[in-house]
Amino acid sequence: RLRARSGATILHLPGALLPQVGSEHTNALHIDLDSASRVLAASVVVPGRTAMGERGQFRRLRMRMVAHINGHLAFAEDATFEPQRSPIDSAAIFDGGGASVSLIALGDWPLADPAWWQAFLPAYVQGAASPLRLGGVCVRLLTSTLGDALAVIDMLEVAARTAGGDSPAEPVPAVVPP
Repeated sequence: RLRARSGATILHLPGALLPQVGSEHTNALHIDLDSASRVLAASVVVPGRTAMGERGQFRRLRMRMVAHINGHLAFAEDATFEPQRSPIDSAAIFDGGGASVSLIALGDWPLADPAWWQAFLPAYVQGAASPLRLGGVCVRLLTSTLGDALAVIDMLEVAARTAGGDSPAEPVPAVVPP
């Protein structure tokens, strides 16, 4: 559970989730923030170790996220992936990508503006930012590799850390990993 009080900035950027063969995993995050605070929360999911032939070999993965701004529901998602019921590489899930990045940016700062993401997203990433009704964005990205996904998270962390005070955060120039 994350609680961001007035004036706080929270970056929640945990390591990648890599479900193991036959595993069942639930990941849940609840965010409460005051309107004068900022939150960037991300999750990176890899659908198994491809090189080991384990892609989509987990039993079930459930990703839950709920966010409230000043006690009002701003975002809620409860997604369950079961590769035995729906192909992991369908367009609605991984679409052949090596990693999925889901994030939410809330509060009064450039990262919570959908237009900021148009300049930020590197060419090697598929994805889009969707505005939320109470402000902020939900962003979904697909990358070819876990390394690409982690590079995006690193660039986001730099951008978020430079977005202090009232100064605008400039999108970090897109760099294609080697």
